[in-house]
Formats: sequence, C-alpha cells, structure tokens
Amino acid sequence: MTDQPMVVLFDGPCTLCNKAVQWIHRHDTENRLVFASLQSNWATHHLPERLSHANAVVIQTPTQWLSGSDAIIEICKVLPNFKWLARLKVIPKPIREFMYRSIARSRYAIFGKGYCAIISSSKILN
Repeated sequence: MTDQPMVVLFDGPCTLCNKAVQWIHRHDTENRLVFASLQSNWATHHLPERLSHANAVVIQTPTQWLSGSDAIIEICKVLPNFKWLARLKVIPKPIREFMYRSIARSRYAIFGKGYCAIISSSKILN
C-alpha cells in the first residue's frame, strides 16, 4: 500500500457527482482518497491533455490516470466494504463504458446541478 492518496476528480456543478463524492468520503475509512473538482486550479495544472475532455469522474493513482468506469472500479478497490464491486471489471469495457456514458450524459437532467458535497477540507485539493 502506498502513502500517496489517489486523487478523485469530479464534475463540480453536478449534483450526482457531489453526492457520490460525499458517499465515497464517508466510506473511505483508510483515508486513501482526496478530491478535486474538474473545474479546480488543481485539475487545470495536473490533468493530462488526453483527459481534458473528461466531464464526470477521473482519478489519479500513484501510477496512472483513469477515467469512466475504470475510475469507478479503482475507487471501489480502496473502499474497505465495497472492494467486491471491483469484480465489475469482468463486464466487458465497452458495455461498462456504455452504461457509464449513459448515466453521465443524462446526469444533469435527472439529478440537476448546484448541490455541493460537504466533506472535510483536508480532503479537498484546490
């Protein structure tokens, strides 16, 4: 296990994304994750160009950047009570990505915008 936390980047205005961040923060009992909005200065300075189009979830692990369903699965791997969800990786990536993109595409219409996650300021990168 590394001491370097994974960085979870999320769509700041998205209510679904903020609720997910709040849920993840609550279940991150080993303090393996920190968070930043995709609209933050941190993301502006650190997000690789190839992921600049990302608009929902991106993570930086100590060794790589992941987005979409791969990012969700990697997050699950570090949540003690939800590691079993990483088994979703057996679903072929095109199917996982189709499901992920379908939710991402309609997240504003279904969940709206404007909710702000309430999490510890020590877990937020600006």
